[in-house]
Amino acid sequence: SRIGRPDLAQGSPVTVVSSEDINVAQPVSIELLLRELPGSAPGIGEQVNNGSGGIASFNLRGLGPSRNLVLLNGRRTVPSNLANSTDLNIIPIALIEAAARLLVREGLRSLTHRAVAAEAGLPLASTTYYFADLDELEAAAARQLAEDWHRESRRLVQHLRRRARSAPTVARLCAQITLGPPDERRTPLWRCETFVDACRHERLRDVVAQWTPESDQMLGELLERSGYPLRPAQLGLLCAAIDGTILRSVAGAIDAAPAVERVVVAALDAFIAEE
Repeated sequence: SRIGRPDLAQGSPVTVVSSEDINVAQPVSIELLLRELPGSAPGIGEQVNNGSGGIASFNLRGLGPSRNLVLLNGRRTVPSNLANSTDLNIIPIALIEAAARLLVREGLRSLTHRAVAAEAGLPLASTTYYFADLDELEAAAARQLAEDWHRESRRLVQHLRRRARSAPTVARLCAQITLGPPDERRTPLWRCETFVDACRHERLRDVVAQWTPESDQMLGELLERSGYPLRPAQLGLLCAAIDGTILRSVAGAIDAAPAVERVVVAALDAFIAEE
């Protein structure tokens, strides 16, 4: 085949399952997704129990589940039996989702090991093992929220037809992408706290470093599809103005959406006047 395969261009081919793949498949557990990969032999499922002892193990190329090294946040997972096999159902997706809910509902300062464990309905030891410190837990929650935001925003932009739109209409779309739809408006507090705390925490800084260009690209594509193609410098100024407006709105305890819409309309009018 002449179709390029980046994973086969290396000395040791690597297969990557992204968060988008997981969201499309919607598996109950990660093992249900990994078993579909070529070269994997399922240990347990709806129609098979291949001597697994009831755990969701991953057997790569028939070498045995004990020969796989399973890392979570860079740390080796605890074996589930004496054969050194790892139960993939112990990956703490519930902990990350619970931390994300707390971050949106109560803010960054509410994230403690005890609060996240209580929100997830799990013992305290589960959070202290998988997340060595609060910085790691905060980064996991912020990354989960950023991925959810990126997926929702990408879906909105991709379904947007290319046609000229008025500045107020574009402003409403920008507010919707930034803050969520009106009936499901997300509090921007977690977004502002993540930006501020990224100055002190390296893990959060990595999340923001990935999130910021994706956000800028999303808004740029929305504007381009609506008849407002901006130069990179103009797009950067607009995104900075939106972030500053959200921060001031949170500090003043006012609705951020109308403020963002006013800023976008004013910026677009100014950019048009420059041309």
